Amino acid sequence: MSLTMQQKRGTASEWSTSNPLLLAGEIGFETDTKKIKVGDGTNNWNTLAYAAGSTFVDALLSSGNNDIITLGSIDNATTIDTVVASQWRSLKYVITMAKTTGGTNKFASTELTILIDGTNVSVSEYGAIDNNGEVGTVSVSQSGSNINVIITPNLLVKPITARYYRTGLKA
Repeated sequence: MSLTMQQKRGTASEWSTSNPLLLAGEIGFETDTKKIKVGDGTNNWNTLAYAAGSTFVDALLSSGNNDIITLGSIDNATTIDTVVASQWRSLKYVITMAKTTGGTNKFASTELTILIDGTNVSVSEYGAIDNNGEVGTVSVSQSGSNINVIITPNLLVKPITARYYRTGLKA
């Protein structure tokens, strides 16, 4: 059995002319620009901002809690994200670290899964890849009710740039 999901769609001009009110979380797709807007149940189409990213695929990959964040000039241990543990059941991060200045090209990437059971926090690292760059390390710590994701650059290659996105299941 196959399942098909089809979102509301139309050209940018059609959307602008009809200016509908999308329900909270309802997706509207512009067939000519490939951009989307996500309704909030309050604002009509013309007052809604486009979802993050410039196209439908970009927006799906970088909307909501999946925003891609870039932090540059990291030269010491830096908390790149903090979440309140009680608001989440699980989190997944994809994190890249790079040093691409001064003729140096070093890269590392990792994927972290964090499971929060209400009392304990468990972390699993999956798919760590490094091009022999020894760019830095990623760690997770719990401080009171917060969970912190920390990047520590290798002192020999600092400063580095980090990019990450987070997705997860809310409590």
